[in-house]
Amino acid sequence: MDVVEGNGVREFLNGNFMSHITLGFGTAPAPDEPFEFLAGRIGLFHLGHFCSCRLVLEEWRLGSETQLR
Repeated sequence: MDVVEGNGVREFLNGNFMSHITLGFGTAPAPDEPFEFLAGRIGLFHLGHFCSCRLVLEEWRLGSETQLR
């Protein structure tokens, strides 16, 4: 796989990437079909460039992974 250079991309490859869902403020598009996912923790973040999670402000563990809708 070719790696994109610049913008710190290498920093988030392989084990350094943590999947997340970002919620924002603004006009929402038409809703998609509901989906379910598992979460072991939730967090509140200060957002950086392009709404990246720049700084953890607070984090809550949910115990064993919790199924969310």
